[in-house]
Amino acid sequence: PFLGRTTAIVTVALFLRNPTNVHQGLLEAVNIGGDTDTQAAILGTLYGAHRTESEIRSSLPPEWLKFIAENNELYKKISDCGSRLYQTAAQPLQ
Repeated sequence: PFLGRTTAIVTVALFLRNPTNVHQGLLEAVNIGGDTDTQAAILGTLYGAHRTESEIRSSLPPEWLKFIAENNELYKKISDCGSRLYQTAAQPLQ
C-alpha cells in the first residue's frame, strides 16, 4: 500500500513539474526509480487527458514518433488483444 501511494504522489508531482513537456516528464518518470513503468503509464494517461494529440506529438522527439509509426502494426495487434480481453471479461460467467 505504501508504495502505491508513493507512485501516485511521484506521478502527480512529475505532471505538475512538466505540465506541457511530455518528453521530459516521461523521461523523469522512468529514470526516477521505484515503480517506473507504472509511473510512466499513469503520467501518459494524465497527459492524454489534459493535452491534445498534436500537443503531445510536438513534445516528443522525432525518433520516438518514428518508432511509433514503424511499429503501428504491433500497436494494432496489442490494441486488438486488449479489446478481445475486455469483451471476454465483460461476459457473464456460466
